[in-house]
Amino acid sequence: MSLDDDSQAIYESLMGTSPEYLINLDKYLYEIDRKTGIKKPVKIHDIVMDTNYRSVGSVIDMANKIIDKNVNKYDKELVAFREQGIKPTVEGFYRKTDQKPTKKQLEAFKKTQTPLKLQEGQYDKMARDIKALIDSDPSINLNDIAVLAYSKNELLSVADKLTELGVPSKFGAPEKLVDNNRVQALLKFSHLIYKDVDTFSDDTLIVANALFDGNLIEEDSDVIVEKLSEVMDTVKEIRSSYEDEKKKLFLGNASFISSR
Repeated sequence: MSLDDDSQAIYESLMGTSPEYLINLDKYLYEIDRKTGIKKPVKIHDIVMDTNYRSVGSVIDMANKIIDKNVNKYDKELVAFREQGIKPTVEGFYRKTDQKPTKKQLEAFKKTQTPLKLQEGQYDKMARDIKALIDSDPSINLNDIAVLAYSKNELLSVADKLTELGVPSKFGAPEKLVDNNRVQALLKFSHLIYKDVDTFSDDTLIVANALFDGNLIEEDSDVIVEKLSEVMDTVKEIRSSYEDEKKKLFLGNASFISSR
């Protein structure tokens, strides 16, 4: 017996795997005659399980349209057991967070007053859509809104954006405090102050990344260098200050890092 689904995306992501063996099982499955040693084809009886009990009909309709574009597939059409439901929408993004203007863009804007063409970010757009939905209907229960993501880091990023808009959120599986990226950034910031090193390091990048909402790597190289330099300038200022002033500067910057 072979139980499989050739439409699962996992076959494209795992090295060395392919749905080919499932789609054309009759080519690879055989039995050997014990007397002659000759390979003989095996008769295969297909039982198609095409009823989906998980998703609503509108989601299944979209899935069928996407699967239909596959060239190498087992011909089938999924049928939804549940009601039709709300039609899903699909949006594509080039960025995870809203693009922030560079110094050059701001200078050009001051001269020409031409509106900046900045790309909208996926996390920011999701948070704004949720906020708009809640504002449009106060009777909406927040427990009826869910965000699904590939990783916990993505969920943390969306939660940060929701917090900025004043929308509360909670996790099904909360992270450990020590693993929080803000806590990690604060620890690295402390290390930088007490290390006698003035060059960029992994610690510098972690702190700068936290100040940039965790998406510094998406920015242009000049922006990355600028942010790294700002972190090191702050570190040098704290190092060279007297104890009372050093404590005040550290706490001020630590508060800023943790609130980003």
